[in-house]
Amino acid sequence: MQRFSETLSYKERFQLYLFLAIALIPIIGSYFLNFGLEIPFIGCPLLRYIGIPCPGWGLTRSFMAVARGDLSQAIAYHLFGPLFFCVFVIAVLHLVLELINNQKLAFFIFL
Repeated sequence: MQRFSETLSYKERFQLYLFLAIALIPIIGSYFLNFGLEIPFIGCPLLRYIGIPCPGWGLTRSFMAVARGDLSQAIAYHLFGPLFFCVFVIAVLHLVLELINNQKLAFFIFL
């Protein structure tokens, strides 16, 4: 069941487009990284400057494995990688639904 509130203002639509772009970055990036795209400045700054790997270590490789459909390898890289990937996909779907209907989604229940 879906319930919508009032129509979105121009500022709200702009914010939704911005959030959509931010949520799409890891999803689209994981697909392009699988095709050999290399981004030279990507790296863990915590590891580089302090020498300790960050808690997100392996998350990019996990996202890439999910994008390839290799769930067991994704879990091996980072336990929460597939979960975070699904969260990004759900966020994108939610934002697209709000933009298509031009209304804020008051609540969303899967039946």
